[in-house]
Amino acid sequence: MNIKWRLTLWYVGVTLAIILALNISTYYGMRYLLYEARDAELEKMAANIEKRLNPATNRFEGLDKMPQFQQSQTSRYFHVSVYGADGKPLYRQSLSSRETFKVPLSNSGNSELHLLQEERVNLPTLEGNAREVINFRAMSRKVYNGQQFAGWINTALPIHDIENAMSDLFQTLLWGSLLVVLATGAGGYFLTRKALLPVREITQTARNISRTNLDQRVNIHNSRDELGELSVVLNELLERLQKSFNTQQSFLSDAAHELKTPLAVLRSHWEGELNNPDLPHNTKEKLVKDIETLSRLSYLINHLLLLSQTEEIQSNFKFDALRIDELIEEVVADAQILATEKEQVLEIVANNPFCIQGDRIRLYQLIFNLIDNAVKYTPSKGRIAISQKRTAEHLLIEVTDNGPGISQEHLPHLFNRFYRVDKDRSRKTGGSGLGLAICKLIAEAHGGIITINSEPGVGSSFCVKLPREMVSKAATGSAGSSA
Repeated sequence: MNIKWRLTLWYVGVTLAIILALNISTYYGMRYLLYEARDAELEKMAANIEKRLNPATNRFEGLDKMPQFQQSQTSRYFHVSVYGADGKPLYRQSLSSRETFKVPLSNSGNSELHLLQEERVNLPTLEGNAREVINFRAMSRKVYNGQQFAGWINTALPIHDIENAMSDLFQTLLWGSLLVVLATGAGGYFLTRKALLPVREITQTARNISRTNLDQRVNIHNSRDELGELSVVLNELLERLQKSFNTQQSFLSDAAHELKTPLAVLRSHWEGELNNPDLPHNTKEKLVKDIETLSRLSYLINHLLLLSQTEEIQSNFKFDALRIDELIEEVVADAQILATEKEQVLEIVANNPFCIQGDRIRLYQLIFNLIDNAVKYTPSKGRIAISQKRTAEHLLIEVTDNGPGISQEHLPHLFNRFYRVDKDRSRKTGGSGLGLAICKLIAEAHGGIITINSEPGVGSSFCVKLPREMVSKAATGSAGSSA
């Protein structure tokens, strides 16, 4: 999971925790306040009844004439009952006379609250005559006439309105929380995406930077924030890398140019000396060996010149239509002498007639380097096969040998410059460590890639994949004209 989604989930999680804490406190706080208000009503009712206690007779008088009872009987239902000191009922409000309320009498000197669930029939405030279970909040309170115990007052009020209000509040909080969480998730995703936009730009810029465009830099939106400071540091690093790379490329190019001319002069001079009849035979043999050495040096210098090019490599290539099958046959014919010296079998196992757009000289160099590499490292009497075919997406040129193979730890570095798997054997075979790097450069210049599949003791297979848009099936007529 990327950091954008992780931050969004953190936003949602923290917001959800805060909302849950707020909703729980709101719900129970509101519940507490509503019950407090209802208990205050019960206390007020009991206090009004207590005022009806006649101290002289120690009896409650005129309860039916209380205005609260007269008004409440027409507006809502409630329960009032009064008991004497002997526990016998002295008064019951009209609803209480029809329905039995089991409100326990208080055993202490204070009011005792009870939550009762009673079953009522045909209550005045109910819709219709349906049977319904109604919860009541009840209070039992002892009454004293001075120091003399006078009896009990029991009062009860319904709490279905509180329950309905709390149910509505719960639904409101639930749906409100859901909407807030969804809004927070969307807002968190938007803000995270916007905040990480400079990081994506840095990543994209870094991914696009290569040896051909080291002058590209990261855009700095705000140099005073953390991402701006990171962009500045990366740009400074890229600046140092570009200077170092340019210095290296300039050195390679200058050194190659400086060496190329003296080597050409020496080779021309020694080749002329071979025609001198006064030179002894053994001296001429030494000159031949020196000329071969100069040829190898010239070959290495040409590779260095190609690798030292810092501009777009395609600008140095000449792309024309060519028959890839004929080019492969030409390369194999020229490389046959190398395989014959080691008694190897060099053969083309598949070579379909295709036309492509490419640089003939560079593609010749690419295929020849792969075959030459296979010849060098395949033992005597080995077999090297070349195949060429077209798939739905690529043109594939494959060079396979049954040589010693390459260990897996070497494969990621095989196309690096001057990298050698076996340095001792490379010196004996004359390898410079640049051949495969040149092959990779040529393949990429044609929009393709080069891969290797190798297994120690079995052999190696190098595959050049060129994009399909560069390939067209060679027609019979065009084949004759391009031959």
